Amino acid sequence: MNNEKPPAVVRWPSTAVKNDVFRLHTSILLNKPKKVIKYVKRGTPVDAYNNDCQPPIFCAALLGKAKVVKTLLKLGANPNARCYPEGYTPLHGACYVGCTKSVKFLLQAGGDLRLTDSQRRTPLDWTILQQDEIKRRNIKDVLDGARMCAFKTSGRELLPELNCRIGTHDHETVAIGTRILRSCCAGYSKDLDPSITSEVILNHNIIPFGYGKVYFGSNERCGAVVGLPFLNDISDLKLDEQTTAASWLCGKFSTFVPMVWANKKTSVSVRELRKSSVEDAIPDILIAELDSLVKLRHPSILLLLAVCHVDNYDSLSLVFEKIPLGSLYFLLYNQFKRLSSRLVMEVITHICEALEYVHASGYLHGFVNSHSIFLVDSSRAKLGCFEYATPIGASKEVVQSSAHPSLRSDNHLAFYRHWAAPELISGKRPLTASSDIYSLCCVMWEIIYGEVPWKDQSLEALRSMMTENPYARIPLDKGVVPPLWYHVLNMGLEPEVPLRDLDLSEVRDMMALSKSRIDVGAGDNDGLNSRVSSSRISVKSFGDPVVESHDAVDAEKLYQLSLYGPHTAV
Repeated sequence: MNNEKPPAVVRWPSTAVKNDVFRLHTSILLNKPKKVIKYVKRGTPVDAYNNDCQPPIFCAALLGKAKVVKTLLKLGANPNARCYPEGYTPLHGACYVGCTKSVKFLLQAGGDLRLTDSQRRTPLDWTILQQDEIKRRNIKDVLDGARMCAFKTSGRELLPELNCRIGTHDHETVAIGTRILRSCCAGYSKDLDPSITSEVILNHNIIPFGYGKVYFGSNERCGAVVGLPFLNDISDLKLDEQTTAASWLCGKFSTFVPMVWANKKTSVSVRELRKSSVEDAIPDILIAELDSLVKLRHPSILLLLAVCHVDNYDSLSLVFEKIPLGSLYFLLYNQFKRLSSRLVMEVITHICEALEYVHASGYLHGFVNSHSIFLVDSSRAKLGCFEYATPIGASKEVVQSSAHPSLRSDNHLAFYRHWAAPELISGKRPLTASSDIYSLCCVMWEIIYGEVPWKDQSLEALRSMMTENPYARIPLDKGVVPPLWYHVLNMGLEPEVPLRDLDLSEVRDMMALSKSRIDVGAGDNDGLNSRVSSSRISVKSFGDPVVESHDAVDAEKLYQLSLYGPHTAV
């Protein structure tokens, strides 16, 4: 085995400030669970970072201190808390050090084996870095057992199958089967600790195996437990060759593909990662979206129907309701469509409703743009792409511990910069609900002007401009922007957060007023029909087709102006 240095180390806490966080981390190094309990109960956050941006549970896992790991989990530690900026989790540390007890405790608490660090390494990859062959084998047996259990409907189904294998195969198979049986069934089914695993999980025989987690309300009262089916990408999903539904790139990292859920005889749209062509298309993106969507259900939020595991459970795809028309970005820049006034107002109204629900639920969307708005029929829009969602008011440490570093990196922000609020680009202020409102107003500006906001500005140029001139803003032309929209956009696109005095109800009221004026036949100046000749996208008045194509000249011009160039249907 190679003699490479460990992928991570835990250092003695800095003695510069001897507060309770220092004492908590010191207690972990000294392997004193009772001291850990004392400091957490005294008010020290159980996931408080040390000077190296490592949470306590990672330190305990990397040091092989299983009792401390168990204690921290009992106290509510996040089993998937990430170190920053490297992004590795407690499971990475436990797998590397070869502590099977810690691995089982973490899996039982909902630890996810699919999460990767900043170098795209999973906990299994860290296991391979361990030089002790016995430790490597023991951990791999546990992980193999977890994978086998995840393939089954429940862990109990594994026992008869393994007994059959042991009775009919050679000695090597018997040995392998025995090890898997011991690590999988005994390790998970018999040794479950009620203090770590949710009582609801125990009562319903739902056992986490490291490939996903079941949510039971996040401290809210739930009338029922809702499950999402696990699908097989080979047997359960087939390409929909008969459909006219769109297939399109969803931003840089994923693709939506029309498929048929075979045994349900239902047309669906499947979001897949572009792993073969984009390095940053990591499973953590869709895991993060799944983590958010299971907590949020609303008629104007894209409906998640199932989860499809791919690549031997190392990755996944998300199965959504059928999206016949595609994303707003796809319609504008790939299909070269123009929207009726009424549809534009319906789109903005529906997204406002979705955002109001998201904010009332205690979350920020964090990624509102024309890629995340989907047209599910000729009069209905829904909000999707929740991989960047974060709790409102979450500290920087909470955001860092819950998200893969890549999702918060400039590489992702460089793609999203056109719609991102100035405080996100500069990093000088925390995100708030007004950050989502700013992004929504960018979409409204985009529909009016027919081009991506800041289309000629790189992330570096935008950041430099906003640093040198904090009041720099997207231009608004009264000759192009309808009067009813102007006040809303002028307020919503305000770069200074304290001056961005606009809420979603005001945007909805403006949409309702615009629709009412169209219905009574008011002049064009009250709707979206007033356009200067240089406008890239004309918006048809009520009564015309909802979606229609540009003429060839306009389409070619728009095609050249599209920031990302031609997108080929997948």
